[in-house]
Amino acid sequence: MKITDKDYIGQGRQKVVYRHPENSDLCIKFAKLDKKRSLGAFKREIWYICKHQANIDFINHYRGRLETNLGTGYLFDLIINEDSSISKPLDAYDRKLDGLESKVARIYETLLQEKAPVSEFESCNVLVKEMLNGDYELILIDGLGNSDFIKICDYSRYFLKLKLNRKFSEFCKKHSISPSFLK
Repeated sequence: MKITDKDYIGQGRQKVVYRHPENSDLCIKFAKLDKKRSLGAFKREIWYICKHQANIDFINHYRGRLETNLGTGYLFDLIINEDSSISKPLDAYDRKLDGLESKVARIYETLLQEKAPVSEFESCNVLVKEMLNGDYELILIDGLGNSDFIKICDYSRYFLKLKLNRKFSEFCKKHSISPSFLK
């Protein structure tokens, strides 16, 4: 598969993302070459996504690997608004979105219920999928999984809850929303 500059969507700290040139519903993520550990972290994240994507509707689903001219790429759903534009990260919004607290609380409750840890819960890793009726959904595109050396959160609900509370408390503070859903 040949990937060109016209397919480029964006990049984060560890990944570069391109639109699939033959399937507009998919994107291809590549680990950055200059980050030695990024591929290992990416594969760990894919493992967590595969484990949880059947039961969690707000994570970006993994669709397989693909060999390209840029190396091995990893296929994911491309998050598209109902008006067919590509969804933007939460940190691209200069205003507080209506209902943000309840949507973040739902993500927290679901992650806790499904025993799904997050290594990062940051606004750059959350896309806002806009609906034509003015509503929106939050989609977690990065940061699922446990990056701890000793993965106690994978086995202990108590320690998972502590970790989620810490990550979500920081998120709530940044977005000026009440962390009252953290129990």
